[in-house]
Amino acid sequence: MIGYITKGVNRMAQLLEDLLSFAQASRFDVGSAKPLPLNDVLTASLSNLRGEIAESAAVITSDPLPVVIAHEAHMMQLLQNLIGNALKYCNQRPRIHVSGENCRGLRGQNLG
Repeated sequence: MIGYITKGVNRMAQLLEDLLSFAQASRFDVGSAKPLPLNDVLTASLSNLRGEIAESAAVITSDPLPVVIAHEAHMMQLLQNLIGNALKYCNQRPRIHVSGENCRGLRGQNLG
């Protein structure tokens, strides 16, 4: 039981750290962002949520995701929040599918 509590506290500490990072996103500097394979971020996000996924017996699938110009912590938080909310607010066995596609920004930049 103590191990379970410790893991929960560690996850909460990481979420708080990520929340602080997200709060600073208003000062987002595109120059410091780097190409980021979203498939890798999804894999890490699912690993972080493995307890919740197992508990809910969720089925999670995905299409190949694009490489985007972004900060890894922001994308990790985004995916974990979306998937975590789907797990939390589903009244039956969750079936989650993740997909994405490239799009063009206002100035023709590839935003992912």
